[in-house]
Amino acid sequence: MRNEPNVHFYCIAGLSVGSEIVLPGLNAAAPDHGTLGVTIRARVVPAALANATASGPTWQIAGQQFLLRIPGVARFLLTAGNEIAFEAEPGADTGDIPIFILGTAFGILMHQREQIVLHASAVRVND
Repeated sequence: MRNEPNVHFYCIAGLSVGSEIVLPGLNAAAPDHGTLGVTIRARVVPAALANATASGPTWQIAGQQFLLRIPGVARFLLTAGNEIAFEAEPGADTGDIPIFILGTAFGILMHQREQIVLHASAVRVND
């Protein structure tokens, strides 16, 4: 991916990331001349994983692969904590894909890397 045109580089959770799509809200990073920690690319993603060992209504796990389907948006295939592949669903607004990459998919990827993943929010009431 490093020498391919139109690759966007970011630093996310301390990882050097190369993405084939722009990830809005992140600051671009200089291309890392070492090894990328994570690659994000558009490619054909299967509808199901062979030999799945666990599954739910929108996900499956097989070995080091995690398949996630966001109905009406895309399918994401996360592999070994270092790759996120995605394929838009027919008729999907591709502008929605980065939201799920930066949220759910990246959280799963960090879990694959055996990192603790937390989601938090805060609300301030009456100043």
